[in-house]
Amino acid sequence: MKACEFPFNVIEPTYEYENAYLRMCNDYIQNKDGNYTYSTIEEVKKKIASDIKYAYGDIPSNRVKSFSYWFIVADKIIGTSRFRPVLNDDLFIEGGNIGYDVAPEF
Repeated sequence: MKACEFPFNVIEPTYEYENAYLRMCNDYIQNKDGNYTYSTIEEVKKKIASDIKYAYGDIPSNRVKSFSYWFIVADKIIGTSRFRPVLNDDLFIEGGNIGYDVAPEF
């Protein structure tokens, strides 16, 4: 198995990378991929707050705890991942414990 060709970091969502997240979202939008539709910095800030809340705060009773992670290379977000330690009935059928996306640019 070949090692990764470039170094990358895995971080939790942070406002420090809000502009990088917006750039990644714009990449999805330009490629007509509906996974990430946040088109303003205000929407990105709400998404970051939501990701933090779902990991460490109170969440709605119809939702499950979810930990989000961003994969960073040279200050670019190349992908994201979510880990849900416990599933509800819907996620048991579709979604599962782990979700991930790789930005279209990569």
